[in-house]
Amino acid sequence: AGNPGSALAEVTWIEPDTAVTDAVIIATGTAQVLTIAGGRNRIDGGIHSNDEVHIAAGQTRVNGRVSAHGNVRFTGPKVWAGAVAPKAGIVTLPTFALEEFRRRADVTYPDSQRFDGDLPDGLHVVDGDVTLTGNLSARVTIVASGDILLAAGQRRLQAWDRTGILFLAGGDIRVSGSTNHFTGTLHAPDGCFSTAGCRNAFLDSRIWAREVAIIGGWNDFGQARQEDPATTRPRPVTASRQRPRQASHREDSAP
Repeated sequence: AGNPGSALAEVTWIEPDTAVTDAVIIATGTAQVLTIAGGRNRIDGGIHSNDEVHIAAGQTRVNGRVSAHGNVRFTGPKVWAGAVAPKAGIVTLPTFALEEFRRRADVTYPDSQRFDGDLPDGLHVVDGDVTLTGNLSARVTIVASGDILLAAGQRRLQAWDRTGILFLAGGDIRVSGSTNHFTGTLHAPDGCFSTAGCRNAFLDSRIWAREVAIIGGWNDFGQARQEDPATTRPRPVTASRQRPRQASHREDSAP
């Protein structure tokens, strides 16, 4: 887990490096390799790491720029990618205030919570960890000072809050289920985003974390797909191409 709450201390917006504004997966850690090790994943948009990028998965397609402050490595068979940019600049992401979300929350919780297929629409702020199990369809924003864990079940979740945040964790965000659909930003500024599930869709979404590890296969990330072979023709990359309980309610909430 990360350091709960430490990255949720103040509100600032720092524009990222314009060269990577199309990145849908960004790992900000300078000593954590961004790893994609599951097969047949598709990323519609760019990838950036403030350390290195290692794509070891077969049949992976990146319809965008792959950049890293360090090196970019491909060791999986039949990997397709757009421009490859090692030795790129450091990217800084926006930070968010836990207290600002708490002020606008529809529901706040004083301790860790487990939701089993039952979560009303709205902004939920949790002082602790969050575990989601069971099937669920909702428009929510979940802000937790600890980890956010998605276990067994199928979920279709869309961001509720005006910031576009779906999940904001002071610790890690871990997706272990399969056949989920997410729309919004999943942000773990001090922790790790990881997914070991398959056939998950993170469409019209961004993955922001200190560390990113994608292990499962057949997952989609980025923009909702609009197939156009004339404009989306990523080039193949071979392995030899080595580039250096509820506490309060609010009745007047609105998204």
